[in-house]
This record gives sequence, C-alpha cells and structure tokens, in this order.
Amino acid sequence: RRRERQMCIRDRSNVTNVINSTIGCTIRWKIYANDTSNNWNVSDTYSYTTTGWLSGWSYRKKHIIINASGAGTNYQVRIKAYYGNSIEGAYLNLEKYSDNPLLTPTYDGSNQSIHPDVLYFENGWGNDANGQSWKYWMAMTPYPNADSSYENPSILVSNDGITWQEPPGLTNPIDPTPSSGHNADPELYYDSVNDILWCYYVEVSDSTTYIKRRNSTDGISWSSEEQVLSGPKGTLVSPAILEEDGTLYMWTRDKTTTPYTIKLRNSTDGGNTWSSPITCSFTNLPSGKDVWHVNVEKYNGKYYMELTVCDSGTTGANTRLYLAVSDDKINWDIMYEIIPVGQSGDWDDSMIYRASSLIINNTLKVWYSARQTGEIWHIGLATANITGDSGENVYLDEHCKTDFGDIRFTDDDGVTLLDYWMEEKVDFGY
Repeated sequence: RRRERQMCIRDRSNVTNVINSTIGCTIRWKIYANDTSNNWNVSDTYSYTTTGWLSGWSYRKKHIIINASGAGTNYQVRIKAYYGNSIEGAYLNLEKYSDNPLLTPTYDGSNQSIHPDVLYFENGWGNDANGQSWKYWMAMTPYPNADSSYENPSILVSNDGITWQEPPGLTNPIDPTPSSGHNADPELYYDSVNDILWCYYVEVSDSTTYIKRRNSTDGISWSSEEQVLSGPKGTLVSPAILEEDGTLYMWTRDKTTTPYTIKLRNSTDGGNTWSSPITCSFTNLPSGKDVWHVNVEKYNGKYYMELTVCDSGTTGANTRLYLAVSDDKINWDIMYEIIPVGQSGDWDDSMIYRASSLIINNTLKVWYSARQTGEIWHIGLATANITGDSGENVYLDEHCKTDFGDIRFTDDDGVTLLDYWMEEKVDFGY
C-alpha cells in the first residue's frame, strides 16, 4: 500500500522548501496559480526520487580499516589520504639513509661531490679490468668546498647503491678541466638497442654554455668528446634525458629568462641533432623561487621531476628539492617539497641540490646532493617503500581537491556519513 503526504502552500510566489525523507522515496508536486479573474491553472506533475547526497559523486573508494571480528563500535581510526598515487605518496615518505652521507670517492681526494645521476641494471652492466659488471652506475662531479675547477664528470659503480667505488681500470675524470671555464652537471643515458652508455655533461665558458657527451661500451674506455648543443651562458644547464619509443627527450634550464625557465627538446637520431626548444610551464612554484636543476623519470605512464628551486634571480642560492608531475612532459604541477634540509650540524643542513631517482623492487630510491654549512658538499640517499592502499594509507589518484575539502567518509553501506576531522594536511600531499 502506498502512503502519500500532501503539503499545501498558500499566497507565495517564491518558495524554498526543505524536505527530509529517507532514501528511495518519490516526491511529486504540482504548481497551481490563479489570475486576477480567479481563473486557475495547474502544471503537470513533477517528481523526484530521493537519493543519498553522495550518489552523484564521480569517485569513491572502499577501504577496509579494521578486518577483525568483534571490533566493537564508537572507536576512532586514523586515515592518511594521499592526493596522488602510491609513487607520489612514497616521495612524501622518503627517509634519509642512516649512514648518510655516502662515501663517493673523487679523483681529487676530497670525496666531496655533487649532481648525481644513477642508472640501475638488474643483471649488471659493463666490463671492468677484473671482468666484473655492476648493477649501479653513477655519474657525478667532485665539488670540494664549491670549487668548480674540479667539477669534471666522473663515474662510480656499486652493487647495492650505497657503497661506491671507481670501477677497476677507469681513472676519473672521463673529461678533464677545459682550457677555459669549467665542466658541470653530468647525466647518464643508456642506449639499450646498441648497448652503449652515454654521459652528457655541461661545459661553461665566459660567454657560452655547451652540452657535450662521451660514450662507452664497457664503462672503462670512453670515446672522444662530442659537442651536442651550444647557447649563451646560463642556458642549457642541468640536462635531464629520457628515452621513450626511440625518441630522446632532454630538459635543460635557462637562466637568461625572467623568471628562469625549463626547456624541452627531442631527438629522433640518438642525440645527434635536437629540435627547437619548447618552454615548460609550472604551477605552484614556491613564492620567491626560480627553477634551477632537474631530473626526470617516467613511472607507470606519468612523468616525475625532481625539481631543484633557488631564490629568484640568484645563481643557485638556498636551493630546495620539490616533486613536480606531468602527463605530457611540458605542463608540470609542483606538488610539495621532498627531502627537507637537515638539522643544524647535519651534513645536509644548508641546501638540498640535484637528485636522481629509481624505483627498484617497489622501493623508491633517491640519491641527492646537499651542502653543509661551510660549503661542504656530499651525496646521500633517501628511500621509501611503494605500496597500494594498506593500513591507514589511502591513495586518491588526484580525484579530490588539492586541499582535500571534498573528501567524505561513509559506513560500508556507502551512504551513512561518518564524523571526521582533519588532523593535519599538506596541499597536494596528504
């Protein structure tokens, strides 16, 4: 039997009526009106079936908080909801290696180094003087007390990403100090088709910046130097190279623009020639900062940039390290700071500089260079596990506002709203 309730409203031309009703009820109404001659008119019948206010939302997730019998009622649980995916969550949860800084032997004996770039080979690569291959290959430059004259590209190897050495048979650097100016900013690229390891690097003179490169088939013997690109001083800095379907993409920083910019080029012939640059865009650049150094990787179809920023208009002052993400390599959203500076007296208490990341066996590994007060430079490691939704962690894959203002929680019926409060948040983060 159907039960209906009628409601009449008299002498009103503009009415707002709030109706409380259980979900699934059908509400019907007509509109009656009379004119000055008391002629009545009536509308068609309108109807609406009540639904839960969450029913029209485009995204919802079910997450088991407690999976145990007899859990009881009226208890509190803590949920950590991440704006992005589990990789972005891992960047937020990076933990510095307890024995940082890493020992990175340098040809000058200082063991101070900067600007790491690391590649990983599961089965090892190369052939050193002992006939050994290595899983990890790093390019870096010495930087003793910020002396750029030693900033020449050097190669180190490791089998655990922690203990590094010069590969037997190689004498660093692979490129000496130029006759004028200095080298900087090495970047490794592995050509898997031809089994060749390339090292790109920057050479800076009084008025010109060059990108040059050398290659090796064993990691020990390196080819003669090739010039790739040249431009005014301040351009073509910190090359970051990514291969995708046979095309190389290279990002560089341009300091001659205001604000500083990141430019993207591509090459379809293995890096011999490069396209004209495209200027990348960045949202959420921290106030008072310029883009400075970059590293780019692609994970699960998305591009991740470890972006070093510096005080606006300076030559790398007060650098900090941020994560930026992109779907197209050109338009980037800066998410949040990763790997903050250490406490006073720590080896990384002054600046965080260029970094390099890899995902190995569901572990995010980030090697980063940093400055200790007094112009002392070293390289360290930070890691985080990459997991899906588990425990208190839930990843929303960017299906919410960046400030989390549109998140709600319901019981397992998907309708009954649960009380909650926001204990802590980081925009774009958690």
